[in-house]
Amino acid sequence: MTWPLPTPDAIAERLAGGMETALETADRRVDARSPNTVLGVLARVVAMGQFDLWLYQRRIADDLMPDTAAAEALERHADIWGVTRLPASPAIGSATFTGSDGTLLPAGLELRAASGQIYTTDSVAEISGGTATVAVLATEAGAAGNQVAGAVLQLVAPIAGVLPQSAVVAAGGLTGGADLEADEALRSRLLARIRQRPHGGAAYDYEEWARAASPDVAHVAVYGNWAGLGTVAVVIGMRGPRAPETEELAAVAAHIAPLRPVTADVQVLAAVPVEVDITLTLSPDTVQTRAAVEAALATYFAADARIGQRLARSRISEAISSAAGEYSHSLTLPAADVEPEATELPILGTITFEAP
Repeated sequence: MTWPLPTPDAIAERLAGGMETALETADRRVDARSPNTVLGVLARVVAMGQFDLWLYQRRIADDLMPDTAAAEALERHADIWGVTRLPASPAIGSATFTGSDGTLLPAGLELRAASGQIYTTDSVAEISGGTATVAVLATEAGAAGNQVAGAVLQLVAPIAGVLPQSAVVAAGGLTGGADLEADEALRSRLLARIRQRPHGGAAYDYEEWARAASPDVAHVAVYGNWAGLGTVAVVIGMRGPRAPETEELAAVAAHIAPLRPVTADVQVLAAVPVEVDITLTLSPDTVQTRAAVEAALATYFAADARIGQRLARSRISEAISSAAGEYSHSLTLPAADVEPEATELPILGTITFEAP
């Protein structure tokens, strides 16, 4: 649906023309276009008020259709089709403490990252053999809580027997932190639901079933005849992005089991995140432009990266070019298109800015 939007000047011009036609007589000429006349001022003021009404009608017209609706209207369209906005989720993982054997680490112990993010331990642990590894959880949901392996988390309150007064993020990092789903991501899932109706075992049915099993399922690939005739592989990746835990794989499998065709042998497999490192030279090379490029690449990977699907190098370069402030760049890595294996999920790795 299109809704042409006239400019305030065009509206004022029409109003002025109407005034002149209505008020002019054979012996009296009326000027409603001059900015210094009462009628000219009136035409412009009324035009601004009408323009607000045009904008409101344009918004209503956009909200009537799911492909242009925004915010609350988009959520309402999605709800009708059984699609809900994914909530923000906190980062989880493990951290390793060092210190004296026998030192107890209480549950709820607070740690602070260099970024200011706060994490808490979720169980009691005891240092043995000089170390103790304990599960930790970000106190605030969001992607900002994700941390790479080896990151240092400082104790908020000191504990005797722990030396140093910090912990190190264990292998695998702190992952799974995700922000509230953006409008465009929700719209993409809604349009996929509208366009791909259930067909009793089509590939996109398995994708829909996997996503319905858990709001944390963010990436799905479906392969027919995976291990022979009648077998189906459903490969899933979680928000973050991260690989699913064993319990999460089991939950998705249990959800799909009663929905699948009775003759289908379904395997639910974990996606393997594979980092794609980016190396480039940038012009102009400023702090602001670098931040814009990093944000643009993060958006691109979140929108375009798919399990087992090629990432075109030209598309990565295009994402860099879309960053605010970027005039030109030279992309060194990746040197070619990214070709993941069937179960691999490309994710954004380290971004390196080289000197021109």
